Amino acid sequence: MNISTDNKWHEVWTRKGTESGDSLEDLMKADGFDTGTGAISVDDWMKTSADIKNRLETDKASKILEVGCGAGAMLYTFRNSGPE
Repeated sequence: MNISTDNKWHEVWTRKGTESGDSLEDLMKADGFDTGTGAISVDDWMKTSADIKNRLETDKASKILEVGCGAGAMLYTFRNSGPE
């Protein structure tokens, strides 16, 4: 069996109907958090991710490595404040 090691991220995003998103709503939609049993409101998302950010006790000097398989919605609260 021949398994391709090509990076298919662009193909996956295109199939999902999103190439890039700049808003939290776009990121949540790309991750599937806008429908079904995983649905969560933007307000609840911001409250939860802000709580996580506070518990991490990061500042501008901190470094964050986020490893996952999503669009980056969890890191949205770090966008304008927190680590570079």
